[in-house]
Amino acid sequence: MTLPNPLHKPGYRLEINDNFDGGALNTDIWLPYYLPHWSSRERSATRYRLEDSALILYIDENDAPWCPEFDGGVKCSSLQTGLYAGEVGSALGQHRFNKACVVREAQPTQRLYTPLYGFFEVRVKAPAIPGTVATLWMIGVEEQPEESGEIAMFELFGDQITPESSEVRYGIHPWQDLTLTDEFYRDTLAIDATAFHTYAVEWTP
Repeated sequence: MTLPNPLHKPGYRLEINDNFDGGALNTDIWLPYYLPHWSSRERSATRYRLEDSALILYIDENDAPWCPEFDGGVKCSSLQTGLYAGEVGSALGQHRFNKACVVREAQPTQRLYTPLYGFFEVRVKAPAIPGTVATLWMIGVEEQPEESGEIAMFELFGDQITPESSEVRYGIHPWQDLTLTDEFYRDTLAIDATAFHTYAVEWTP
């Protein structure tokens, strides 16, 4: 029996497929920081390793919060494919999650991969540790404040994962984009999210 090619989807042309096999992070695609303009590159640097054809994001117990001024004690390890920030001291910047945010460190604008529409999928497993969340957010580059809408492919909260079922949250948040409507869902699925599963979204007009 011939199995279907998992990298082929009718009506689409493959642009990126990263299995993290190259021995080093592909910085032509990935920025190893999380919103560094609201904090700094040092504080928001990604903790990761590549192992067994997988990217492993991790947070150590002694890691400092990524942005205590605007995000309290939250710690983060994340990758991005684009980055925009205004001048230091301005309120202009990608994913202004707190109305108090102002740019604390200047950043160059980078558009490594910022598509409009497509089919996207990722194979992920998450820890069942309370207080943790594993997620993939598709957010605007936000060179204009209204370019801020968010598509959440999935959010997996550690305290909602059991061997028998896991809550998966997903949907759209408009932020400053008044053309969007907040539409968010929480589905409990009969899966153990600590094992690998594929999550996907088809983004159309």
